[in-house]
Formats: sequence, structure tokens, C-alpha cells
Amino acid sequence: MEAIGFDLYMEMLQEALREIQGQEIPQVEDTQIDLKLTAFIPNDYISDLEQKMDVYRSIATANSQKTLGQIAADLVDRYGAIPAPVAQLFKVIELKHLAKSLGFSRIKPDGKQHIILETPMEEPAWKLLQEHLPQHIQPRFVYSPKQVTVRGLGLVKPSQQLDSLLEWLAKCKDGLPRGN
Repeated sequence: MEAIGFDLYMEMLQEALREIQGQEIPQVEDTQIDLKLTAFIPNDYISDLEQKMDVYRSIATANSQKTLGQIAADLVDRYGAIPAPVAQLFKVIELKHLAKSLGFSRIKPDGKQHIILETPMEEPAWKLLQEHLPQHIQPRFVYSPKQVTVRGLGLVKPSQQLDSLLEWLAKCKDGLPRGN
């Protein structure tokens, strides 16, 4: 402080505080996934309605990747190989957990070209997440208040949208300090 003077020190301190504010990842109650996906348990896989509802409940209440993996293993043991719509259901739940942990409340298409990630997140928090995306992908993500737009992602098949979002959001999550 003595070397730069009190006024410059206070100015630098205020600037640092402004940068820090708004960097926390917001807590969201739930995340809604509105992508046009085929994610369900077909009747030819589990025909008994009560058993099917039990599986849906188990999947819906799973709170970790490990739990989802165990449910999938149990399904394979009991009913055989998991069909594509059920595998897609597991991915949707995985995306839901991941997006919720990153502060996104809804993922939806915006017309035909883009995917919107709704969030109460402030821009400094988004910048912390965005820096962990691959360099060539970063420009596709555009922040505006209350949402992040993923440009061009709506042009690919919904299953590819799901896989891409899982990959990209996992990179964001991996870059966060372990407390988040």
C-alpha cells in the first residue's frame, strides 16, 4: 500500500471485489430437460406396470452416477441388455444431475438452431465455467442474463445434443474446485 498509495490501493481492492462478486454457482431446485429425446422403458423390456414404475422411481430418485450405474447393472441382470430408449433415459438423468450441479434450471431448444441453458447464474460465474470448455467450443456458448445459448447445437440429432451437453458440462464441472 505504501508503494502505490492509498487511493490506488483502494481502487484496486474495489476492482478485485467486483470481480469476485457473482462468481458463485447458483443453487437450483431442479433442472428440466426439454430436448426432443426418446427416453422411456418400452413394454417389451419391462411389461409389468408395477415393476416399470418401480424402475422409473429408482432412476428418478438416484442421486449419483454410481447409483445410476447400479440400477443399470440390476436391469441387465434382471431383464437383459438395456434397449436404446432406456440408455437414453439414463443419460437424460445424468444430464439433469450435472446441469443442476452447475446451476442450470432448464435445457431447451430455441427454434431449430440453438439450445438454451436457463440459469440464474451471473456472468462472472459463467466465465469460470466457460474457461474449462475446449478452446474451439467456447465461442458457441453465448451468455446473456438468465441464459446461456449454445449456438448451432440444435442442428444436430437430439441424441448428439445430449451427448455433447454431457461431455461439455462435465468439463465445466471437472474444472470447478471440489467444494462445488
